[in-house]
Amino acid sequence: MNECYQIKSAGELSEKEIERIVDAWSIPEYNDLTKVDFAERFSYSEFHLLYYGDSISALARINFDFELEMEGVKYKFAELVGLVAVEKQKGRGTQLVKLIMQNMVERNIQAIGFCEKSLRGFYIRCELRIFEGKAKYLLEYVESKWIPSTDDDILEINLSSANRLLFESLNQNNPAFLYLA
Repeated sequence: MNECYQIKSAGELSEKEIERIVDAWSIPEYNDLTKVDFAERFSYSEFHLLYYGDSISALARINFDFELEMEGVKYKFAELVGLVAVEKQKGRGTQLVKLIMQNMVERNIQAIGFCEKSLRGFYIRCELRIFEGKAKYLLEYVESKWIPSTDDDILEINLSSANRLLFESLNQNNPAFLYLA
């Protein structure tokens, strides 16, 4: 069977692709989204799809509506989210991550991701640089207070050396702040 890597905006996805994505994500609040609602909700995203034959075998979303404040300066990054290997234990997730990394480098897009410690081994196999334990220094404003991220690690998909240093320098006295719309 042929493999095919595609990148699509939310508006370019077919209803069948949206159904497959929503099913793979297993997030109940997305189950009833129409094609129009899905396209609107993810209008600042693109979807990276790895097809094997005629079905999606792995997928991920790149969120372009992601801003962090570090050392008093706001930075925009692309954020890797929603990575799912529909076909497990076949290397499809690893292959998709490597394709995304290559794509972000070719397009000169600075991109990061996040993971829990339990997934660290997977991302090591994907050859990503991991800022271990640094996600807890990413603070989100929730219910009128700043709380640390529930993730453990920050993943480097593609960063300049200057931005890499910013993430390496995160600590209790030098956190990053995430502002959600």
